[in-house]
Amino acid sequence: MEPIVTWNINDMQNTRTDLQLTTNEIEPDILMVQETRLHHKQHKSKWVTMIVPRYHIECSSIKEDIHRRRGGVATLIKQELWD
Repeated sequence: MEPIVTWNINDMQNTRTDLQLTTNEIEPDILMVQETRLHHKQHKSKWVTMIVPRYHIECSSIKEDIHRRRGGVATLIKQELWD
């Protein structure tokens, strides 16, 4: 178990399997990811919370056209620490 991990994920949608493996195997207390490339409307979508159900997720990204996704960051905090 690692307390804090940072990762340039380079597109959260395309690396969701890697994200699940990371949270299940390494089990960081806090995971900070860059280059999420999520559209701002995807931050609270069900699939984001379904990928890592034991984590509270806070996202931020540039408000752009849905066809142009770039940048973005997310902080995932273990739900037990968030509560």
